Amino acid sequence: MTISAIRIDTPTDFRATLSFHDFTHSIIPTLNPEFEPAIRRAVDDIFNDLTYIDSDDPPMVSIFLDNIEKPLELLRSFGLSLIAIMTSGKLRIHNGSEIPNWHRVYYLFVPEGSYFRIGKELEGQLVHKFDPQCTYGIFGY
Repeated sequence: MTISAIRIDTPTDFRATLSFHDFTHSIIPTLNPEFEPAIRRAVDDIFNDLTYIDSDDPPMVSIFLDNIEKPLELLRSFGLSLIAIMTSGKLRIHNGSEIPNWHRVYYLFVPEGSYFRIGKELEGQLVHKFDPQCTYGIFGY
């Protein structure tokens, strides 16, 4: 399996993540109830049509990227960073067969400058930054 990660600040950054077979997205922090509706609308504005975007259709990609500029700006104004973790490898399906070269993107909305630890027993574990430059934190090595 191969893994790469980028921080998405602009629609141009997002373009690098568009060649996938499937994706998932998560908002990591508990949101302030006052801002939650606006944040959820912005996230929906980014991801509702993503399934239908064909990375081989330049006009469609351009329209999509133009439409996500404002939602990305709004999320940054709320102190959220968007991290994309892209994986490529075999996908094992329910009948035990495998699909080679499957591409998946995990989009994570995290508080700007946030940190995390890995594992159930946290004492003595390294603390990692949600940042593609933190190689161990994003890639596990």
